[in-house]
Amino acid sequence: MSKTTAVSKKQGVFFLLAPVAMHFMWNSPLDFSNIDTVYGTINWLILLYAFKTVDALPPEKALVNL
Repeated sequence: MSKTTAVSKKQGVFFLLAPVAMHFMWNSPLDFSNIDTVYGTINWLILLYAFKTVDALPPEKALVNL
């Protein structure tokens, strides 16, 4: 995350923590009846946001020198 400026650090942290948080909520022992559809919708929205963010990058920002 610190080697490139293509994606902000805020977005990078979000993209790292969102799947972990969603996995926790999905497999949580707490009983949240009948909201599996909401979790699935949130997962798809996060995926769409990630794809749109990457697609909006200029070509010179897409390649990172490793």
